[in-house]
Amino acid sequence: MAAEVARWDGTDPGLGRAWLDAPLTGLAPDERPLGELALLTALASYRVDERVVAAARKAGAGDREILAAASWAALLAARRRIRHLLSDN
Repeated sequence: MAAEVARWDGTDPGLGRAWLDAPLTGLAPDERPLGELALLTALASYRVDERVVAAARKAGAGDREILAAASWAALLAARRRIRHLLSDN
């Protein structure tokens, strides 16, 4: 997932969900909902909703894991975006 964020150019990935498929493929099925939460938080935070959080909970994530994944993803995205803006790329 970090690689996906590293490639991110700051643009909105769009409304489709196909962009989530490749980065989540390498995760175990029970890790995918938390991975989806992290990717959405980093690249399309407006798409994190009750369904995404409920899926992470159903896969076994508690409050601590959900908060950690969202916080990590937000920090990673912010750092990437800052680097992108400072390099004028």
